[in-house]
Amino acid sequence: PYPDLPGTAEASEAMDRMTYIIPCLGLVWCTRALLLSRPSWFRLLSFTIYATGVAIAIIGITQRWTEAKGIYWLEEYGSIDRKLFFGTYRSPGIAACYLNIALAMGLSLFLIPMDKRQSGKNTKLRLTRAMLHFSGIITLAAASVYTGSKTGAILTFFTLLAWALLNRRTIITAYHKSAELFPGNRYLERNLVAIGILCIALVAILSVAGNFFYRMDEAQAGDFASLAGRGAVNAMQIEMIKYPDWGAMGYGPGSFYPLFPYYAKGHDIVGIYVYSHNDFLQTLVEWGWAGTSCFALIIIGAALFLMRAIFILKADYRKWQVILMRGHLTAIAICLLHALIDFPFQIESIAITMSVLLGAAWAVPALRIPERDEETEQA
Repeated sequence: PYPDLPGTAEASEAMDRMTYIIPCLGLVWCTRALLLSRPSWFRLLSFTIYATGVAIAIIGITQRWTEAKGIYWLEEYGSIDRKLFFGTYRSPGIAACYLNIALAMGLSLFLIPMDKRQSGKNTKLRLTRAMLHFSGIITLAAASVYTGSKTGAILTFFTLLAWALLNRRTIITAYHKSAELFPGNRYLERNLVAIGILCIALVAILSVAGNFFYRMDEAQAGDFASLAGRGAVNAMQIEMIKYPDWGAMGYGPGSFYPLFPYYAKGHDIVGIYVYSHNDFLQTLVEWGWAGTSCFALIIIGAALFLMRAIFILKADYRKWQVILMRGHLTAIAICLLHALIDFPFQIESIAITMSVLLGAAWAVPALRIPERDEETEQA
């Protein structure tokens, strides 16, 4: 009724967005405040994300093995056009996005030495826990490929690559020290176990990669129609931004879906898109340049805090903190890359997880220790 004032195309869609976006923004602040009062929870929050990812991976793999007809094995949660649901997610790409976030957390946690107060000199316990942890990492990587998401599988590789590059020195040091966990001819046993684990990981991933290769062949046979369709939607959104109706506040939260049929006319777009499959452009369309700038400030600020701590001031932090920061930076970067071709930030669980990662990153400057101690060795 008031066309000159900011608003949205449909109240129900706007409320659907606002009821989780506003709490997520609050969660960024709450996470930062929590870590300022309890810095040790940095590790606990990371472990929670990792453990949740492993649980989703196990559910998804079991669904595929048992040929489940729907999420939680309930047919009412399945549909003819949604055969590739995985875990608790209807979209395989969104499932893979969360699994990759959890993978980055799990990899970093694996490098952190076990607290000696908990393990003492019990090398069997330390070795057992390390093996269980690594089993979870293999499960996450295999599950991400098993989802069938082409983007997810590719970004799994980049997650592993980015983590390895950021932690290359720490990985080498940890590998040398791991010989202490083995009795007898320590170095030989360590090398044999390492080769065995890598072979198991490779076999596990390749054994579930059939769905990924099938979907790649299917996409190639269809001349990558889905990618072309998303490109057309991106072009449509760029056109929407050029209209005089778009401004500082955009078309309003949740406006993409109700406005889609009108602006899609004249574009080579087949079907209905609930989400644009490009969170950056959809945010710009819905929230305008002012709202998008606010979101960008939070994300860019978090990334700068992490990079400054990792590359410039890492001597001012404990070793385990630096390792976790690398995992957080990797997870944020991978999620942002996935948002270029999918819609992870439109899904509440990933938006909540991202808020926790961002809140932790904004707390990083305050986590610096006043004096160096034995834990502040170079990571």
